[in-house]
Amino acid sequence: MEAIPTAQQIVQPILDMLPDLRGYKPSSHAGECPRPTIELYGTHVLDAHCTLIDDNKAIIQAAMLLAWALIALFIVLSA
Repeated sequence: MEAIPTAQQIVQPILDMLPDLRGYKPSSHAGECPRPTIELYGTHVLDAHCTLIDDNKAIIQAAMLLAWALIALFIVLSA
């Protein structure tokens, strides 16, 4: 009977296919909320959505984390 492979032996072929990704570091980004202006009876800047999102960033992040976790769970359980 042949020996059971270890986790390292199972994963090693996959890791050997992608040696360039070992040192990958994502670049930091500095996004900016779009603030369009409208010329109608004066100049109006539409930036209320930026303030709303900035004030509730932690809640939005937690909700999206929960949503993606539930999606992943449903995918795994349906397999």
